[in-house]
Amino acid sequence: MAKEYFDFRQFRIRHDRCGQKVGTDGVLLGAWAPVEGARRILDIGTGSGLLALMVAQRVPGAQVTGLDVDAEAVVQAQENVARSPFSERIRVLLSDVRDYAQSYQGERYGHIVCNPPFYTARTLPPDARRAVARNASGLPFGELVGCAARLLETEGVFSVVLPTDCQPEFTRLCAVSGLHPVRLCLVQTVARKAAKRCLISYARRLEEWPQKENLILQDGQERSEGYKRLTREFYL
Repeated sequence: MAKEYFDFRQFRIRHDRCGQKVGTDGVLLGAWAPVEGARRILDIGTGSGLLALMVAQRVPGAQVTGLDVDAEAVVQAQENVARSPFSERIRVLLSDVRDYAQSYQGERYGHIVCNPPFYTARTLPPDARRAVARNASGLPFGELVGCAARLLETEGVFSVVLPTDCQPEFTRLCAVSGLHPVRLCLVQTVARKAAKRCLISYARRLEEWPQKENLILQDGQERSEGYKRLTREFYL
């Protein structure tokens, strides 16, 4: 059985009541997303609150909002936030981002992060709540991108982690909403294997040559130096 909690340097995440557990994808996005300078950050599908807490740690003074449709996950994320040093700067709301974007009247966000659901019915995990959290049919990419575009300020950035084979279609949908890739990181487990994940940021500006990089996670049985550098402010 997986641990009911995961300790980071400045906070503890309990995730036993969340469909989406703490995992490498979320940690990578939280550590990599170019959130520096954003005054307002939105985490779509916050789950346990992991990304909201990571970006709050990285950007002192930023106001962070997390959204999720899973009531139990929202309660647990609120509890995780309340026990953290960043509780006064983070709010977690029970809301579908489509409803939130439709009715939102406030100041738009300088950065939006999301570890989106991407599994199809054929590849869903057996646990029902985890299946909901990871099922792309619950929030199709096109709807997610449209909501992000509506909620993002003019100079804002939208960052996601995706399977590499989903990236071309996701990027096409972003272009339809006027968002274009400005930074891309291909993530390889080990050097000899092809990248299975990518970290990618989109903005309204069109870059002829988006910034590209590679990250290898393991060197033998150890975390690679690049992985250690990226996550050193979070992992114990």
